[in-house]
Amino acid sequence: MAGIQLPAGTVEKGEDPVDAALREVREETGYTACSDPVVLDEMTTHLGPQVAVLLDDIAVGSHTFLRGHTVRVLRAKRPSELTSIREEIFDYGTSPPTLVSAHEGEVRADKLASTVERSFVLFVEETSTFERRTQQADGHEFKVFWTPFRRGVPLVERQAGWLVEHFDVIETHLSGATNR
Repeated sequence: MAGIQLPAGTVEKGEDPVDAALREVREETGYTACSDPVVLDEMTTHLGPQVAVLLDDIAVGSHTFLRGHTVRVLRAKRPSELTSIREEIFDYGTSPPTLVSAHEGEVRADKLASTVERSFVLFVEETSTFERRTQQADGHEFKVFWTPFRRGVPLVERQAGWLVEHFDVIETHLSGATNR
């Protein structure tokens, strides 16, 4: 279990970040956003030498490391050589988070990125009829529900900090959209 989080994902090759946000919302929630998107923020994160993101799905033995997942770099090599990695999956519904599974393998170094670019896109929708549901996507099961926009929504750590930092900007956009 990953905890409460906003839909998020990876931009596909040749895809615009807004189109990626629309696709991720549809894949992870089953909902098609209809409003005009607002790009609230864009940021680049340098992960450091011991962390990377997979650029493609990579099968190693009986396990497939999935594109967009973060892995620890155990031993780095040159781009054309194999790099040892470890993927750890945690249950963020526990405190502290519990390790559910871990897989190690070797992948080509050019299939890893040490920098992540993120775009934060807001869609304002009328949702009075949206029902709770379960959605399957990318090997995950998402329990989808709406919650009022308020301070203190218990998001997973990697999203909670961003929400706190941008709360006032989002609230301004929401107020403007609901006053139309």
